Amino acid sequence: MATVISWPLMLGLTIVVFTILFFLQRTFYRRLPRNFQIVDVLPPILIWNIHIISVQTLDNSFAPYLIIIWLTLLIAYVIYRGYLMQNFKFWPVLIFYWRITDLVLPIVYIIFVVLAFLR
Repeated sequence: MATVISWPLMLGLTIVVFTILFFLQRTFYRRLPRNFQIVDVLPPILIWNIHIISVQTLDNSFAPYLIIIWLTLLIAYVIYRGYLMQNFKFWPVLIFYWRITDLVLPIVYIIFVVLAFLR
C-alpha cells in the first residue's frame, strides 16, 4: 500500500485535510468540544506519512521503530511520574504525552521530507 501512493501526494492530501478541518472548526466552533484542537488529529496521519515516505526513500519502514520508541518513552514517563507523585492519574499524563507527540512528529516528518528531496 505504501508503494501505491507517492509521498508528495500524501503531503498534498494532508494539507487538504487540515485545511478542510480548519474551516470546519471555524464554521462549527460552537458544536465542537471546547478543548478540541486540529493538531490533535495530526499524529496518526503523520505516522502514516512517515511510513510511506520511509518505504519509498529508504526501502524500509521507519514507522514501527518510531512507534516502539515512542511507546517506550511513554512507559518510562509513566513510571517516572508514578515514582515522583505517589498518587498517579493517567489522564493528565496522556494529554501531556499527546501534546509532546504533536510537537515531535512534525519534526520527524520534516526530516524525512528533507531526506526524500536530497535523494
